[in-house]
Amino acid sequence: MSSRYGDGSVFLLKNGKWAAQVTLGYRPDGRRIRRTKICLSKADATKKLQKLREDAKTKVTSKNDSVTFGIFANDCLENYATQTCRQSTISNYRYLLEHYVQGYLWHMRLRDIDPDHIIKMMNQLEKYGLNHTSRKRVRGVVGKILQMAVEQRLISLNAAKLTPVPKKDAFHKRTQVMEPLTKEEAQTLIEKTKNHPLGAIIQISITTGMRRGETLGLKWSDINLATGEVKIQRSLKEHRIKHSDGSWKTSIGEDDVKTRNSKRTLPFGEATLDVLKREKRRQTERKMVAGDVWKENDFVFTNDIGGPLNPNGVSKRFSKLLARMGYRHIRFHDLRHTTAFLLLEAETPLEEVSQLLGHSSIAITKDIYAPYVPALSNRALSRMENVLRPTINFASGQKIRIR
Repeated sequence: MSSRYGDGSVFLLKNGKWAAQVTLGYRPDGRRIRRTKICLSKADATKKLQKLREDAKTKVTSKNDSVTFGIFANDCLENYATQTCRQSTISNYRYLLEHYVQGYLWHMRLRDIDPDHIIKMMNQLEKYGLNHTSRKRVRGVVGKILQMAVEQRLISLNAAKLTPVPKKDAFHKRTQVMEPLTKEEAQTLIEKTKNHPLGAIIQISITTGMRRGETLGLKWSDINLATGEVKIQRSLKEHRIKHSDGSWKTSIGEDDVKTRNSKRTLPFGEATLDVLKREKRRQTERKMVAGDVWKENDFVFTNDIGGPLNPNGVSKRFSKLLARMGYRHIRFHDLRHTTAFLLLEAETPLEEVSQLLGHSSIAITKDIYAPYVPALSNRALSRMENVLRPTINFASGQKIRIR
């Protein structure tokens, strides 16, 4: 008989007894999770098999009652996650688990974890000052581990799904789009930072809407200065790496772009190309000063010895620059929001804005930006009046017959 998932089989053992066996699922390393009953006769084994089949539909395996959250989490990260996640993502998961979960759930049996345990852990993390974004990530990782345990039939319920998602206090909550720059503010910022080390990065971010990592990940080999075409095919990110001594350190490395649509080719305008050419000349000067210390990585934006720039470091320098210039505070990512906002205000079709930004779907562009551009609603109302104008005289209120 076959041994499909939940089906099972009856077979004769070497000692003359009969075994009834069903497969309940698979461990992260691919090994089967089975339940077996030994009987004296084939008839008894067949009856036991039917009972095992029924139990398989409603119950979880009892063979792994002692499995702890920590043991199972390590198995998931080492064996299963490598098939579906980037290595940088796995490193981030491990960092969150070791720093924020290990003191709470690590040594608990999977079957003993309930929503109250997770809620108490989240409350403690909030008490110790962990912001809501990090708490949300911790809850998400715990939820993924527990969901895997459900799929492996080690537990019947994912307790994380029954807990609230950490949120900011409603009074202080801010929308995802943090008041982008106006057209005048953007023009002034580009002009005033023209000779600043971040000037080229700022201008390219505003004129193209590229993400921070995409801009910093640009290489000269991606750029065709003759045609103006620039290929976006990587992102520069800060990775957490665990060393052999158990310590965690950060390093700057290349990673894939955020979505499939993020890999795109953009036609840079003349002004943006001039910025790149100016940056090329500056980089040549820095190479001469650095001499043999220079590390050639082909990056467009580098430090004084040719190495890649730290994305978080760029954001911090950007905030300090705005403060010195007397600008209101915005995040570096709001330069990308500024691009979308200004394009939509200029009546650029939503499809074109979505393609420029590299969103995975136009729905994302619409959900994020359309509510923050009142001009879109005003234009829609004006067009509706134009549609109805042949049948209604809005000035006099008298109907006009259409022939």
